[in-house]
Amino acid sequence: VLTAMQRDLGLSEQDAVLRVLAEDAARDTNASLRSRLGASYVGSYLSADGNTLTVTVTDRAAAKIVTAAHAVPVIVRTSAGELDRVKSALDAQPAPVEVVGYFVDVKSNTVRVRARSHEAAQAFATAALPLCRAG
Repeated sequence: VLTAMQRDLGLSEQDAVLRVLAEDAARDTNASLRSRLGASYVGSYLSADGNTLTVTVTDRAAAKIVTAAHAVPVIVRTSAGELDRVKSALDAQPAPVEVVGYFVDVKSNTVRVRARSHEAAQAFATAALPLCRAG
């Protein structure tokens, strides 16, 4: 793993070791916050340099807990449950060949649809709306 990180990220051996340690610490912090925050927790992501854990939450009280854990909080509008409901609605319908994938994007607090055209993405998402409302 360290050799690949050195090659792919252009890191020295020492920097690769530090990066692994930082990622391990972020994983532990994230697991603790996820457990502690419950429904206020939406998701998290690590900065490209591996030094900053950002945690998306739905309220100010949760944001204070994230800050106390030495992570960066971002208050978002849509809960993890709502994002999962949208993705589940997409999962429940067959994707046309123009749709190449879809996923929950924690950073943008949306469900993203990747398709060969904007129209195909929009049609696929629109077809799922009744399923989202039923959930």
